[in-house]
Amino acid sequence: MRLSLVTAGALLTLAGCATATTTTPVAAPPAATTSTTPATTTTPPPLSKPDAAQRYLAIVKPYNVALERLETAINSGQPVATLRTRASELAAANQEQINQLQTTLWPTEIRAPMAELIAESGKSQPLLLQAAQAKTRPQLVQAVVDGLKHDGKTPAKAIRDFLELAKYDERDYGGS
Repeated sequence: MRLSLVTAGALLTLAGCATATTTTPVAAPPAATTSTTPATTTTPPPLSKPDAAQRYLAIVKPYNVALERLETAINSGQPVATLRTRASELAAANQEQINQLQTTLWPTEIRAPMAELIAESGKSQPLLLQAAQAKTRPQLVQAVVDGLKHDGKTPAKAIRDFLELAKYDERDYGGS
């Protein structure tokens, strides 16, 4: 988030009044002045390690929950309409995750793996959207499998390691 301060100058106009019988000239009003203070932009500092850990978990949780719900639906033989709904939820959660990961000011140490995770998530997005539009179960499952090839496991591990977070466990998100 950027904070922008703009100082606007005030324009003061002073008007002098004289009566018609006065022959003394009226002094001109003082010249108007405006402030030329430049706009100031301040960038907040990166998140602290504990705050980054908390923020990361909050951001990835909806995606992980949606992923586990879709996997459970596939594995339990749910109808294609249900699978498309779950795939659509996963695609929406993935896009929101990408947006939030991009707009968070992470500690310097995890910016590179974060960029990799965002890139991998971006690569999976069209495949997840394809799954959400699939007409058949095999098409849907194949699109999901192809999308999950871009799971970002390597950068996510580096992020979790730096933030001292436990290894990903699907049971934390409703998986078995």
